[in-house]
Amino acid sequence: MVHEWLARRAHSARDATVERYREMFVADVYPLIGHKRLKDVRPEDVQSMVDAMVERGVSPATVTQCYRALSSALSPRKGGAVALGKIALTPCRGIDLPEAQEPELHVPERDEVKRIIGAAPDEWKPLFEFYRFTGCRRGEALALRWSDLTLDGPHPEVRIGKTALTKKGGGVTIKLPKSKKSRVVNLGPTLVAVLKAWRTEQERQRRFIVRPDCWTGEDHVFTTLPTGNAIAPDSVTHAFGKAATSGGLEGVRLHDLRHAAATRMLEAGEQPLTVSKMLGHANVAFTLQRYGHVTPGMRAQAAATLEATYE
Repeated sequence: MVHEWLARRAHSARDATVERYREMFVADVYPLIGHKRLKDVRPEDVQSMVDAMVERGVSPATVTQCYRALSSALSPRKGGAVALGKIALTPCRGIDLPEAQEPELHVPERDEVKRIIGAAPDEWKPLFEFYRFTGCRRGEALALRWSDLTLDGPHPEVRIGKTALTKKGGGVTIKLPKSKKSRVVNLGPTLVAVLKAWRTEQERQRRFIVRPDCWTGEDHVFTTLPTGNAIAPDSVTHAFGKAATSGGLEGVRLHDLRHAAATRMLEAGEQPLTVSKMLGHANVAFTLQRYGHVTPGMRAQAAATLEATYE
């Protein structure tokens, strides 16, 4: 039954997601309850599976992810075992899951971000500046085409509506994000200047560095040489890691630029709803939960604001 569910999920979910489900089932579900017939699996069997994963040191987030995948495969929802009449009730009910721990955010300081970008090779700087000033996700920037950007006029902006993913077996594919929604992010003058300079440099590369028959790209903003195709997501992570190490900040991740963008905006007094929409979060509650930490600067500002109310 689980094999059938995985095959169906492959039509709608990302390759990496389906592969992750398969790895979890092989590691934990099959060895612990795979010997039982589907109709003989009881809630206590699922609870034993969860408990065994916790005892083995599997993180609460992974345990919950594995449970939810199994629950979906056996559920009354479309495509689940109950919905297909394989079983009358799902055994994934009443399960006590480990309490998830909120991962600690690492928010690099302003000068640290500048040091990392300063240590990066010139060909990576425009992309890292884009992450710095938009807070977008890794694949969102890599999927952009120049037609998604408006750099002139009173309100320069970018429409973010796709993401770049690594295909199984190599290569890059461009897909809609999980939310299937696009969003518009305004661009500040510093980033606009960076992007205009990069567009000029990219055109120079295409004309004078690369043979015309090699350039097969599709108008991507951030490209590889000599083809002009979209950059592989893992290549960006690797390049950023090298730049962080060169700048003496080993351990700072590319995704930390997104955390920094959110934190800096909230520190500056930007409305949480605006920050949420800019980052592409599902709702403002998630933004507040994720970035509701208080920095020393915010505490000082709060104290000054409170005193000002009595003046």
